[in-house]
Amino acid sequence: MVLEIENKKINNDIRLENQISLERGAVDENSLDIVPILLTEEFLLAYYIYDFLLDGYKVISTQDITKIGRGDIEKYHSSILKNEDTLHKSNSIEFGKIKNWETLFHFLKNEEVIVDISLKEPENNDFFVGKIVEANAEFLEILEISPLGKWEEKGETVWYSHIALVSFGNNYSEMLLKYSETIDK
Repeated sequence: MVLEIENKKINNDIRLENQISLERGAVDENSLDIVPILLTEEFLLAYYIYDFLLDGYKVISTQDITKIGRGDIEKYHSSILKNEDTLHKSNSIEFGKIKNWETLFHFLKNEEVIVDISLKEPENNDFFVGKIVEANAEFLEILEISPLGKWEEKGETVWYSHIALVSFGNNYSEMLLKYSETIDK
Protein backbone atom coordinates (compact mmCIF):
# COMPACT_ATOMS: atom_id res chain seq x y z
CA MET A 1 0.00 0.00 0.00
CA VAL A 2 1.25 3.48 -0.81
CA LEU A 3 2.12 5.42 2.35
CA GLU A 4 0.56 8.83 3.03
CA ILE A 5 3.85 10.64 2.29
CA GLU A 6 3.98 8.86 -1.07
CA ASN A 7 0.37 9.91 -1.73
CA LYS A 8 1.41 13.54 -1.34
CA LYS A 9 4.32 13.02 -3.74
CA ILE A 10 2.08 11.30 -6.29
CA ASN A 11 -0.55 14.03 -6.06
CA ASN A 12 2.20 16.60 -6.65
CA ASP A 13 3.44 14.59 -9.67
CA ILE A 14 -0.15 14.49 -10.97
CA ARG A 15 -0.42 18.27 -10.68
CA LEU A 16 2.97 18.84 -12.39
CA GLU A 17 2.56 16.01 -14.94
CA ASN A 18 5.87 14.46 -13.87
CA GLN A 19 7.12 11.10 -15.05
CA ILE A 20 7.82 8.63 -12.26
CA SER A 21 9.10 5.07 -12.06
CA LEU A 22 6.86 2.66 -10.22
CA GLU A 23 7.72 -0.78 -8.88
CA ARG A 24 5.38 -3.62 -7.91
CA GLY A 25 7.88 -6.08 -6.47
CA ALA A 26 5.54 -8.90 -5.50
CA VAL A 27 3.61 -8.77 -8.79
CA ASP A 28 6.17 -7.88 -11.46
CA GLU A 29 9.94 -7.45 -11.40
CA ASN A 30 9.82 -4.78 -14.14
CA SER A 31 9.22 -1.15 -13.27
CA LEU A 32 6.70 1.01 -15.11
CA ASP A 33 7.51 4.46 -16.51
CA ILE A 34 4.33 6.44 -16.04
CA VAL A 35 2.87 9.91 -15.62
CA PRO A 36 0.21 9.68 -12.90
CA ILE A 37 -3.25 11.11 -13.64
CA LEU A 38 -5.50 10.04 -10.76
CA LEU A 39 -4.92 8.44 -7.36
CA THR A 40 -7.74 6.71 -5.45
CA GLU A 41 -7.61 4.46 -2.41
CA GLU A 42 -7.80 1.44 -4.70
CA PHE A 43 -5.64 2.32 -7.69
CA LEU A 44 -3.36 4.72 -9.51
CA LEU A 45 -4.39 5.70 -13.06
CA ALA A 46 -1.51 6.85 -15.26
CA TYR A 47 -0.30 7.52 -18.77
CA TYR A 48 2.07 4.73 -19.83
CA ILE A 49 5.23 6.04 -21.47
CA TYR A 50 7.31 3.93 -23.87
CA ASP A 51 10.21 5.43 -25.83
CA PHE A 52 8.97 8.94 -25.01
CA LEU A 53 5.59 8.14 -26.54
CA LEU A 54 2.26 7.77 -24.86
CA ASP A 55 1.09 4.16 -25.26
CA GLY A 56 -2.24 4.20 -23.49
CA TYR A 57 -3.09 4.07 -19.83
CA LYS A 58 -2.25 1.83 -16.89
CA VAL A 59 -4.33 1.31 -13.77
CA ILE A 60 -2.26 -0.10 -10.93
CA SER A 61 -3.62 -1.49 -7.67
CA THR A 62 -2.25 0.69 -4.85
CA GLN A 63 -1.82 -2.44 -2.71
CA ASP A 64 0.85 -3.68 -5.11
CA ILE A 65 3.00 -0.54 -5.26
CA THR A 66 6.29 -1.17 -3.48
CA LYS A 67 8.44 1.74 -4.64
CA ILE A 68 8.03 5.06 -6.41
CA GLY A 69 11.04 6.77 -7.96
CA ARG A 70 11.67 10.20 -9.35
CA GLY A 71 15.40 10.52 -9.86
CA ASP A 72 17.53 12.28 -12.45
CA ILE A 73 16.37 9.99 -15.25
CA GLU A 74 12.67 10.58 -14.58
CA LYS A 75 13.26 14.34 -14.28
CA TYR A 76 15.15 14.43 -17.56
CA HIS A 77 12.52 12.31 -19.30
CA SER A 78 9.76 14.56 -17.92
CA SER A 79 11.44 17.57 -19.48
CA ILE A 80 11.55 15.79 -22.86
CA LEU A 81 7.86 14.83 -22.60
CA LYS A 82 6.95 18.43 -21.74
CA ASN A 83 9.08 19.91 -24.54
CA GLU A 84 7.52 17.48 -27.03
CA ASP A 85 4.04 18.16 -25.56
CA THR A 86 3.53 14.38 -25.55
CA LEU A 87 0.71 14.27 -23.01
CA HIS A 88 -1.34 17.02 -24.63
CA LYS A 89 -1.12 15.51 -28.12
CA SER A 90 -3.25 12.59 -26.94
CA ASN A 91 -7.01 12.48 -26.97
CA SER A 92 -7.73 13.86 -23.55
CA ILE A 93 -10.15 11.73 -21.54
CA GLU A 94 -12.02 13.15 -18.56
CA PHE A 95 -11.40 10.85 -15.60
CA GLY A 96 -12.91 13.11 -12.93
CA LYS A 97 -15.86 10.88 -12.00
CA ILE A 98 -13.77 7.75 -11.44
CA LYS A 99 -13.54 6.93 -7.74
CA ASN A 100 -13.15 3.14 -7.48
CA TRP A 101 -12.94 -0.09 -9.51
CA GLU A 102 -16.68 -0.14 -10.23
CA THR A 103 -16.80 3.43 -11.59
CA LEU A 104 -13.60 2.81 -13.56
CA PHE A 105 -15.05 -0.22 -15.31
CA HIS A 106 -18.39 1.49 -15.95
CA PHE A 107 -16.42 4.29 -17.56
CA LEU A 108 -14.39 1.85 -19.69
CA LYS A 109 -17.56 -0.01 -20.68
CA ASN A 110 -19.15 3.27 -21.84
CA GLU A 111 -15.98 4.20 -23.76
CA GLU A 112 -16.18 0.83 -25.55
CA VAL A 113 -12.45 0.23 -25.35
CA ILE A 114 -10.55 -3.01 -25.15
CA VAL A 115 -8.88 -3.57 -21.80
CA ASP A 116 -6.03 -5.86 -20.82
CA ILE A 117 -6.40 -7.09 -17.24
CA SER A 118 -3.45 -8.81 -15.53
CA LEU A 119 -4.14 -10.84 -12.42
CA LYS A 120 -2.11 -10.97 -9.20
CA GLU A 121 -2.28 -14.71 -8.73
CA PRO A 122 -3.20 -16.39 -11.99
CA GLU A 123 -5.11 -19.65 -11.79
CA ASN A 124 -6.10 -20.84 -15.24
CA ASN A 125 -5.52 -17.50 -16.95
CA ASP A 126 -3.07 -14.76 -16.02
CA PHE A 127 -4.72 -12.03 -18.09
CA PHE A 128 -7.86 -11.12 -19.99
CA VAL A 129 -8.16 -8.95 -23.11
CA GLY A 130 -11.59 -7.76 -24.16
CA LYS A 131 -14.55 -5.45 -23.59
CA ILE A 132 -16.27 -4.85 -20.28
CA VAL A 133 -19.78 -6.30 -20.38
CA GLU A 134 -20.83 -5.51 -16.83
CA ALA A 135 -19.38 -4.14 -13.59
CA ASN A 136 -20.67 -4.12 -10.03
CA ALA A 137 -19.22 -3.40 -6.59
CA GLU A 138 -17.02 -6.55 -6.43
CA PHE A 139 -16.33 -7.89 -9.91
CA LEU A 140 -16.66 -7.31 -13.63
CA GLU A 141 -17.59 -9.43 -16.59
CA ILE A 142 -15.34 -9.23 -19.64
CA LEU A 143 -15.97 -10.57 -23.13
CA GLU A 144 -12.58 -11.70 -24.40
CA ILE A 145 -11.10 -11.19 -27.83
CA SER A 146 -8.43 -13.48 -29.21
CA PRO A 147 -5.15 -12.29 -30.78
CA LEU A 148 -6.87 -13.14 -34.09
CA GLY A 149 -9.64 -10.60 -33.42
CA LYS A 150 -12.31 -13.20 -32.70
CA TRP A 151 -14.77 -12.60 -29.85
CA GLU A 152 -15.60 -15.30 -27.31
CA GLU A 153 -19.27 -16.17 -26.97
CA LYS A 154 -19.38 -16.11 -23.16
CA GLY A 155 -17.98 -13.55 -20.73
CA GLU A 156 -15.55 -14.22 -17.88
CA THR A 157 -15.84 -12.97 -14.30
CA VAL A 158 -12.88 -11.06 -12.84
CA TRP A 159 -12.85 -10.10 -9.14
CA TYR A 160 -11.40 -6.65 -8.41
CA SER A 161 -9.35 -8.08 -5.54
CA HIS A 162 -7.47 -10.25 -8.08
CA ILE A 163 -6.51 -7.40 -10.41
CA ALA A 164 -2.85 -6.34 -10.53
CA LEU A 165 -2.88 -4.12 -13.62
CA VAL A 166 -5.33 -2.81 -16.20
CA SER A 167 -4.18 -1.39 -19.54
CA PHE A 168 -6.28 0.38 -22.15
CA GLY A 169 -5.92 2.83 -25.01
CA ASN A 170 -2.63 1.31 -26.15
CA ASN A 171 -1.73 0.67 -29.76
CA TYR A 172 -2.16 -3.12 -29.48
CA SER A 173 -5.72 -2.98 -28.14
CA GLU A 174 -6.72 -0.13 -30.48
CA MET A 175 -5.59 -2.08 -33.57
CA LEU A 176 -7.13 -5.31 -32.29
CA LEU A 177 -10.47 -3.54 -31.89
CA LYS A 178 -10.23 -1.72 -35.21
CA TYR A 179 -9.69 -4.92 -37.19
CA SER A 180 -11.75 -7.34 -35.13
CA GLU A 181 -14.95 -9.05 -36.13
CA THR A 182 -18.12 -7.11 -35.40
CA ILE A 183 -19.54 -7.58 -31.91
CA ASP A 184 -23.23 -7.27 -31.04
CA LYS A 185 -23.76 -4.40 -28.62
